[in-house]
Amino acid sequence: MMKISHLSWVFWLVAVGWMWVPISLIRFQSLAHESHQTQVVRLLSADLRDTHVVQRSELLNVAVPPPLPSFVLHVGPLKTATTSLQCAFTSLRPELEADRYRYIGRFEDPCMPPSASKADDQLRKREEKVFEDALLWGARCHKALGKLEPPPENSTESVGNDLGPGPISSYGCWGNFVSVLEKYRSNGTSIIYSEENISTNMVKDRINFPYRHLRRALTGWNVQVLVVHRRLFDWMPSAHNELYKPGPAKQRLKRWPGGGLCVNKGGKDAPTVMNNVAQMVSKPEGKKWPDTLQVVDAAQSAGLHVVLESYEGAGVVSRAVGNLPGGGAPTACRAIASGRLDTLPRGNPSVSLHHDMLTVAACRAGAVNGTVVTRTEVRDYVRERLEDADGMSPLSLPLDCPGKEELAPILAASLDDERAAFKLWKKDWGREERKAHE
Repeated sequence: MMKISHLSWVFWLVAVGWMWVPISLIRFQSLAHESHQTQVVRLLSADLRDTHVVQRSELLNVAVPPPLPSFVLHVGPLKTATTSLQCAFTSLRPELEADRYRYIGRFEDPCMPPSASKADDQLRKREEKVFEDALLWGARCHKALGKLEPPPENSTESVGNDLGPGPISSYGCWGNFVSVLEKYRSNGTSIIYSEENISTNMVKDRINFPYRHLRRALTGWNVQVLVVHRRLFDWMPSAHNELYKPGPAKQRLKRWPGGGLCVNKGGKDAPTVMNNVAQMVSKPEGKKWPDTLQVVDAAQSAGLHVVLESYEGAGVVSRAVGNLPGGGAPTACRAIASGRLDTLPRGNPSVSLHHDMLTVAACRAGAVNGTVVTRTEVRDYVRERLEDADGMSPLSLPLDCPGKEELAPILAASLDDERAAFKLWKKDWGREERKAHE
């Protein structure tokens, strides 16, 4: 009986062995159709004790290509926490460096880390100037690039291959920009560049943004265009107020517009928020600055990979840093978790225009003599008196509230915008989301 039992075990082992051969072949045939990197992941996740699947020595012979460095282009748009993100990137420079990320975007002086060296600051400013000239202010260069044809693919100066984007000499006025890219690409350092005004260049038809040459220059990079979505009904009033802040490409409210004691010096009345927002809804293409989905559409149409973050709720900065390509930036994330950013100044807050409207109304009613004082002086006095002395906010002033008829098209446009954003996020948008929005 014992002999028969031993023979049974022998036959059973032989049968199992013959059954395992075709199974192993099937597994290796499927591996053959997978990419090299995918094979490595599958092999590493297999049970190494199962010698029918893979031997340990096989793993040592698999060549894993180094990951591509990432190029993160943060383009806003305007009024979507851009200054907060730039302040965070500036403050987290040492931690981002430890995560092999180089921040070359706008620098916010109040957010500068104490450990920053003067020499590195000067280098970063030079690099930022190069990037600005290439992507932001280089209209003349963009026009020249539009006429510049890249070398043909079969020439000795072929571009777009695994070795890089091609010779720097083929970029003309973009030579310095490509040189900086190549310096960091060659040593595997990723780059974050943040400039919200690029979004306007990307969308406006009159500006010939050099997408084709940008894609070519970013060969050998893992490219990510970072865009932040803010609900349209909330974004439009903020964008309206931004138009009248001090700064380039803004409207000035310094001169009196005329009427009563307001001597006409060529000034303008600031339009009400409702008038401007209603115009944004009726003519989206006429907005001073593009909204989020316009920027997303422009970038995707140009063949660039877009990552859309949400402005809503807390943590837009931590989400943006945590979702950086290559597994995020763990050192920077730990600094955020420790409260590093809690004491940073609030970036670019919205400024109410109600004080200016009250100033002009007072002048036209004769309460202020516009021949003696300036519009700016009166506006500053009104703001200081109401907010500092009386503890009031702009919303404390008597305002004309819009009716349902005026609000209906604005809400409809905002709902359509959010539905489109949820589609990009591949999330369901239903009754609860609509309720939260309204």
